[in-house]
Amino acid sequence: MSNVESIADFSPSKRFFVSMLTRDIELNDAILDLLDNCVDGALRTKKPDSNDLKPYEGFKAKLTITDDSFIIEDNCGGIPKSFREYAFKMGRPHKEDEENEGTVGVYGIGMKRAIFKIGSECIIESNHTDGAFSVNITPEWIKGEGWTIPLEESNYNEKINKGTRIEIKLLHENIKNKFRENTYLTDLHDQIKHSMSFIILKGFEIELNNKKIEANKISLMTDDSKVEPYIYKAEIDGVQVDLAVGFYSNLEDNPDEPTSRRRSEDAGWTIICNDRVVLYCDKTHLTGWGLGNVPRFHSQFINISGVVKFTSRNPEALPITTTKRGVDLSSPIYNNVRNKMIEGMLLFIRFTNQWKGEHLEEGKRLLAATKKLDTKDLFEIEPIKSQANSKTNWSNPNKNSNEWRYTPQLPVPVQHSTKAKIIFSRERADIALLSNYFFGDEHASPADVGMKCFDSFLSEVK
Repeated sequence: MSNVESIADFSPSKRFFVSMLTRDIELNDAILDLLDNCVDGALRTKKPDSNDLKPYEGFKAKLTITDDSFIIEDNCGGIPKSFREYAFKMGRPHKEDEENEGTVGVYGIGMKRAIFKIGSECIIESNHTDGAFSVNITPEWIKGEGWTIPLEESNYNEKINKGTRIEIKLLHENIKNKFRENTYLTDLHDQIKHSMSFIILKGFEIELNNKKIEANKISLMTDDSKVEPYIYKAEIDGVQVDLAVGFYSNLEDNPDEPTSRRRSEDAGWTIICNDRVVLYCDKTHLTGWGLGNVPRFHSQFINISGVVKFTSRNPEALPITTTKRGVDLSSPIYNNVRNKMIEGMLLFIRFTNQWKGEHLEEGKRLLAATKKLDTKDLFEIEPIKSQANSKTNWSNPNKNSNEWRYTPQLPVPVQHSTKAKIIFSRERADIALLSNYFFGDEHASPADVGMKCFDSFLSEVK
């Protein structure tokens, strides 16, 4: 037997690696990854104070999309020398580092995956106070075997923004076709608006082809004497959880009307991880609809909205998928919190059931007198908590000092009427027979026949 030592080569083919890396991510998610990197740069540049309501103020990202190029540029500080190892490696080494604070990136593949998804040539330029540089990714590099690329360094240029600029050219044919679609920029605008709303509300600016993107405000109705949200706050394994669910609009006369159906898009649950919206107005089993005693979402519930915010210094602790646009259902933290989401939802589902029918108008008047609070006010200023501290509605579910729940006492309708509705079905031939008996005519309405039967028998009983 030969004593010559041999090896098995497990190193990946670059072509295979790049192909697999980009296969399972949508184009818009890849672009959102690049925006996440801009926000991460802002966090590295300015360590936010926990009481700062506008920690991203002054920071900006600008997207420019044409048929043959994609550009994203920011003023978020650039890439420091200490971070270049993470920026260009295909996968971040595991390292406990305070620079992760407030981010959602775990694996260190977002920027590279987005670039390869969009095109085969890219120039990355960074201007940071500890040095500027540029890197040029070419089609030849992608096809080749080597993994290193020359990095051209220069001095910090104080005449231009501290920030990063990425320009992608030689777009893949399918990406070119996507960018040419009439509705593509509108769709991307809406997705950025949904996903980055909380960050925009905190001061960050995003432009898409010179159009500023405004935030979607999420608000809930509250009144300390009428209708308040259900609130749950906890710290679980290093993750701060803030949950609120309640009504964001009034009850509907006919929730199936077209105008109501459009408004139902704003109902459901929004899940936020480190300020990034990973689920927006979800109405599926992912957020508890259709689970346990909760019915599947129906137009009757279009006025119910909820928000959960997960915050952690360690992004690996967040209940988030690798694409950063979904929740990880295998996460024990998320399943624990989803039980609280269900608990809160049931309060308001029960309310809508109680105030429909003959009580609808009274229920609408009740909610019409209720003011709204933006979600950022619920979570940051907590006026409801200060109002409610003197009440007994705050409870400590598991006798844990890091876990608190506020369960509102929602009003119930007063039963003014002593009447009840009777509904049943019978054979048409039998109804015609009774119609002829009572009215001498087979064509009386089923309702008239039913009432006559009831009144006749009731008269006999009395």
